[in-house]
Formats: sequence, structure tokens, C-alpha cells
Amino acid sequence: MQASESLDADAVAYQIVGQRVYPITLAASKHDREFVQRMGGGMGLWIADFDVRLHSLFRPPGLAWTLLVLSTAIGVGCLGFAKLSGENVDAWDGDDT
Repeated sequence: MQASESLDADAVAYQIVGQRVYPITLAASKHDREFVQRMGGGMGLWIADFDVRLHSLFRPPGLAWTLLVLSTAIGVGCLGFAKLSGENVDAWDGDDT
């Protein structure tokens, strides 16, 4: 039996069913959730869940959506900044006098 070559970075354990390896994340592992809650309390569990969600935004396919949202927000911000710095310039009539 061979393990899959791409391991899940958020996995706390792995389960082998047949010839497939399935990662078990913190959200799916009751034992590990209880351990984290015992060591860090409710806030520690919340931080661990937030960390898992944050990491998922920087791996495919979440990375594509993250880049789409960030680039759109930056583009809207730049357009807003350009509107703030816009100047009313009279049309040049070609006469320098």
C-alpha cells in the first residue's frame, strides 16, 4: 500500500480505508479537539480553527478566490484614490499667452 504523495498540511492524523489514505483534520478529530481545548481553553480551540481556515485560503482552490478578492479590493481602492486626487484641468486651447 502506498500513501498519497500530497499530504494535507492541516491533518492531525490519517485513516487508511482500502487502498486510500484520508487525512483527518482538527475539525473531524474529536480527541484532538478535546486535547487542544484542554491545553488552550476555548480561545485556543478558536485560534486553532481560525488557523486551519486561514491556511486553506492560501492553498488551491481557495488561493484562486483569495487572489481574486484581494486584487479586486486593491483595484477598487486604487480607483477610489484616483477619484480623490482627480483635478479639474481646463482644456488647452493651444495659446500660450
